[in-house]
Amino acid sequence: MKQILKLIARKTLIPPLFKSGYYKNLINKYGETKAIILLYHNIDSSSKHNFEKQMQFIKEHMQTISLNELIDCLVKKKLFPPKSIVITLDDGYENFYHYAYPILK
Repeated sequence: MKQILKLIARKTLIPPLFKSGYYKNLINKYGETKAIILLYHNIDSSSKHNFEKQMQFIKEHMQTISLNELIDCLVKKKLFPPKSIVITLDDGYENFYHYAYPILK
């Protein structure tokens, strides 16, 4: 049941959020003072296309920073670079190497 709900969300909820400008509005509202952390748990052949579109959006509209840069800003109470985002991959599954790495490269 959990897998079905994830699939439904991936196919029906996420694409309209990108198309509607929802994420651009969040960036415009909070992008100058906050950083976004994305956590990807799994990228497979069925989610590769959406992941690629998300990375293209990030490339065009945001500035990726490392976790070390994020921590440095937090510890030293510095401002984040404008429109900061950290991309993290959870658990180190092999599919990240096959599907996510070529896109991130």
